[in-house]
Amino acid sequence: MAKALFHKVTGLYAGKYAKHGDIVHDAQSHRVVEVDAEPDLVMDRWDGANGVRPSTGQERLDQAEGRRDARADAVLAGGSAMSRAIIKWVANLHGIPLPTAEAQIKVLYKDMVP
Repeated sequence: MAKALFHKVTGLYAGKYAKHGDIVHDAQSHRVVEVDAEPDLVMDRWDGANGVRPSTGQERLDQAEGRRDARADAVLAGGSAMSRAIIKWVANLHGIPLPTAEAQIKVLYKDMVP
């Protein structure tokens, strides 16, 4: 039987799968579960015991929202000098604090990106 690694807190498949041998992991934060086939990153969750269950619709929505949030954070943090300058210029133009402008831009960005 194959093994897969899951996050204990979230139940998410961690992307590590082994048909033979052990999976090196931190037992405090992860759990190795015996599986018949490699789990799907979106559709499968650790059941909290010794198996895998299908993810719920809400879990899939939450996971998608988390990915959009992380992408928006990465774009804001790693944007070009020009995009950073535009954000600062818009914040100054409207007289709002830079963190407020960034938060509003993040919301707009998340609405635009699937």
